[in-house]
Amino acid sequence: MDASQFRSLADLPLNQPIPWRITYKGEERPGQLLVADRWDERWRQELPEATQFRIIFLTRPQEVSPQSLADPGIAVCLPASERALKEPQAPYLEAAAEEASTYASGALVTQLPLPVAPQAVFSLPELRQQIDLLARALLTMKDVHAMRTYLDAVELPEDQKELALDRLAILEQLDPAQLLANPHLWSSLEALFDWFKSRYRPLYLGHHQAYHRSAASLHDRLLRAKPQLEALGRLNSIAELGPPLAQGLFSQYERLEPALQPCPLWESDAAPEPPCPACGLKLGHQVPQREVERFLGQLEKALGQQLGRLSSQAIGQILARSHQAKIDQFLEVVQASDLASLVNVLDDELVAFLRQLLAG
Repeated sequence: MDASQFRSLADLPLNQPIPWRITYKGEERPGQLLVADRWDERWRQELPEATQFRIIFLTRPQEVSPQSLADPGIAVCLPASERALKEPQAPYLEAAAEEASTYASGALVTQLPLPVAPQAVFSLPELRQQIDLLARALLTMKDVHAMRTYLDAVELPEDQKELALDRLAILEQLDPAQLLANPHLWSSLEALFDWFKSRYRPLYLGHHQAYHRSAASLHDRLLRAKPQLEALGRLNSIAELGPPLAQGLFSQYERLEPALQPCPLWESDAAPEPPCPACGLKLGHQVPQREVERFLGQLEKALGQQLGRLSSQAIGQILARSHQAKIDQFLEVVQASDLASLVNVLDDELVAFLRQLLAG
């Protein structure tokens, strides 16, 4: 028996999904219809690619959370009271009316709020009409949600006023109830959306390339500065030199370094669809050039201050009495204020020796 010829839910096989097709936007869309006497966790999972919607009629009231549904194309119809699925004793029209009344007083559970209430769905005279309306409502909400999600992620600079106006115009027309009641509106809305994307995408991709080119350069500078930061940490650990300096630089580095790692799709042949799924960059985001420059300047200043402490007359005299080659080499670096050489000379062993020497 063809699914479209079922007159009542009682005619459908229990706990067994059957294929159901509707026409949506001029195309045939495949889905599933299911009548069940119990909830099965498998039904909440994401729909396979070949299935665009799944409509489930439960025969008894149960707790089904919208948040538990993994796909916006799933709808669960809950009756107002428990129903017995058996061959209807009443004539067909009476049985169908009683069935519809039970679900009209129940609830529709979906991941996204549908632009139609149970009363409107089940007031339709035929089962086929009820299911088709539900399926169209699901597909409408999926399309509206996808379009709105894309537009919500768009950030435009101030000089893109025309694009900004087009974005707002599309958002204002994304009324699910209007689109469900007037499906012909989709064609003009999708044309406007495609026109928006044709201008926004190259703008975004150009920004994506430029951003990560600059980010890669800044990231390289940070990596080259890491040994100096480690040297500052070692010098800060010597209490005899005085209070630690620029302690905030360490947390700044931990925040900046991963944030500036280039996107894995930056140099890929496959251009990402905005926003980039790998890095999530938005068009208005700029590289933290000034913050990195300030970080590097503060690091150099703090190391210079620590070298100044080490080169003081009192500390210099203490270190000069050690008569060890490594200390002599260290003193030469300090006296020359050679930050690059300091990184190569200063290790944990030398720091421990300096701490012991200065404490004695």
